[in-house]
Amino acid sequence: MQQPASNKPSGGPLAPLQGRGKAVLRHRLFCCGRHVHRYGAAMISVPAKRTHRGILLAALAILVALPLAAWVWNPAMMLVVGFELASLTQRNGGPPGDCSGQWSLSIDASRPWLVPFYPETNATYRLMVLDANAGDDSLDFTLSGTLPRARYSSLHVYDADTAEILLARTGEELAEGTSSDWQLTLQQATKGTDARAIALIRPGARRLAFVWRSYLPQGEETLPRITAINSSTGAALENCRNRFTLPQTVTDREAQRQRDTVLANMANQQRDMQSSGVGFPIRFYVRHAASTPFFANQHITYAFAPLLRDEGPALIRFRPPPGLRYWSACIGGLRETSTSACLADTEVSIGEEGMAYFLVGPKTDALEQLAANNGWNFLRSDWFMGNRIFILRELITQTPPPGARLFANLPDFDNAKPLDVQFADGLLGEFAPVGRYLR
Repeated sequence: MQQPASNKPSGGPLAPLQGRGKAVLRHRLFCCGRHVHRYGAAMISVPAKRTHRGILLAALAILVALPLAAWVWNPAMMLVVGFELASLTQRNGGPPGDCSGQWSLSIDASRPWLVPFYPETNATYRLMVLDANAGDDSLDFTLSGTLPRARYSSLHVYDADTAEILLARTGEELAEGTSSDWQLTLQQATKGTDARAIALIRPGARRLAFVWRSYLPQGEETLPRITAINSSTGAALENCRNRFTLPQTVTDREAQRQRDTVLANMANQQRDMQSSGVGFPIRFYVRHAASTPFFANQHITYAFAPLLRDEGPALIRFRPPPGLRYWSACIGGLRETSTSACLADTEVSIGEEGMAYFLVGPKTDALEQLAANNGWNFLRSDWFMGNRIFILRELITQTPPPGARLFANLPDFDNAKPLDVQFADGLLGEFAPVGRYLR
């Protein structure tokens, strides 16, 4: 015979409430704190923990995803921001007028792939951006220091908004050939002439970018000291601070679109020449400092060419000309604007015929052995997301002799002209680089 259903509670956290009316349930849940604590906590503790864990995981996912998305969208900008944030740990304040503690971190060979604007890994760079004015009055800046032991050093001052070079002095020009100690005062003026230890730069800039460079430095380097005073009152500048600024040459979308279009045309031309059997489909173009958007060195002329990632390793040849103070070969990423490898002239192996060969590709035992077997120089290029760029720098500090086979004697690259009439080898022959892909 079927047994009547039991009215006893079956157990569990709600057992004392079973079999009683809804009124009792409401009474215990909402009227008595001890029952809310006893039963309510039991009902919500597990779901609450799961909810909190889900929120935490979602927040962590966002923290990871946003930088990755930003990197994919614009890796160069992320490098700029990261470099500036890292430099905050380097900068420190000082007494009124003293801006010396505002120099950036050193841009050098230690982490070149994390630094923007195609740095030369055999050099060190320091950057500082300061307001050019205090209210309606301009500022005078006095810089002083001791020249480092280096193949080359220089001070450049730019309009930080336009990247226009306002001043470029080599170390010898700063010290005027008398000693390694130097001092220079910058005044913003349109009239007058440069005097000893005084340089005039055009007024009108909102901010000034100071860049100190040393190529092949030896030993520890002492950074230049810099002070700022009001040119009208002579009062020291209060609260001197670095002002983070990107030049318009970098932020201007139309200018960037034009650069991207030109580079895409160069890449397409390389593919066409490669498919048609041209011996050297990788051709180079010359860029002067005045038209380079990245706070370029006035004393360097650049030869550059994109390298296509999907075409595999590339072999570049170049005959170094005589009379250079310094030259180097570097590999950068077009999207990142960082550098994966450089070789200075002292590191480059040159064959008996006076030609230098560079094998560019990912760091593998096979490629490194191929380079070693043939006496080629190896440059790794596997840090980057897209196409690479091969950059040759030629540094001279004097006016180039007419007719000398130097990059400096070639016209600047012109976006409006056809590419094939601007091949550097068309005018310089073997003293301009060319290359091919190894497939």
